[in-house]
Amino acid sequence: MSHGAGRPPVRSYRWIDWTVAGLTSRSQLDGVPILTFFLVMLIGIPARLVVGPLGAAGTPAQIIGMIALLWWTAAQFGRIDGERRTVQPVRRSMVVLGLALLASYVAAMTRPIDGDELRAADRGLLSYCAWLGLVLVASDGIPIAPPRGEVKGPAHPHPITPQHERLYAENRMIGDLDGAMEARDVPAMRRLLEKYRHEYPEDDQQMQDGYAVIADCFERASAQTRAAAERWIDSHNGSTIKRFVSRYCLEPPQ
Repeated sequence: MSHGAGRPPVRSYRWIDWTVAGLTSRSQLDGVPILTFFLVMLIGIPARLVVGPLGAAGTPAQIIGMIALLWWTAAQFGRIDGERRTVQPVRRSMVVLGLALLASYVAAMTRPIDGDELRAADRGLLSYCAWLGLVLVASDGIPIAPPRGEVKGPAHPHPITPQHERLYAENRMIGDLDGAMEARDVPAMRRLLEKYRHEYPEDDQQMQDGYAVIADCFERASAQTRAAAERWIDSHNGSTIKRFVSRYCLEPPQ
């Protein structure tokens, strides 16, 4: 539907932004602070300290969970019509649990019940409301960065970029080289090292020549390979593979 002439367009707020608008000047607050505060209350305050009228369900941590549910519920009124909502199994699971608890509560209220049972039933519903609030804030209130494309606003965790994928591939290659080194498989080390040099010529971690020195020591242990290992260690003091060069080329065999 188009806007009338002179009418300002309706702005589409993220649910968490709409909730704190006017209090934090549209800051990029997400659900992490309230979940962190819940953990602090849960761990730091003994469960025996409760708000009297609420009984055992009135612990500070439980109250934070109920506030989270109110926050999430209020935020739903800030959604614009037609805003797409992702399907989450977590929500459906909580609905099933809530229906089961509600059916149990109704069944309890339709028969004679003493005060202790009534308080236990009320406590169960209040506890469920706290759990529901925390689950909804955790599932909806923490924006997750997409695996591809531009990220707008705060997002957890960082997206997987081509740079990340390249780094992960390098780490896998280093793991393969370490496995071949532990097995003293010189042909496999030579083959992997050739591939490593081709795909990562920059050698940011200063490891490629170190693997070559170790392969030489495996292939022919001599005074020349020992001297080469000593020179490599002296010139690559910051390399993480230094200890392996020392172990396999300089230390006596175990």
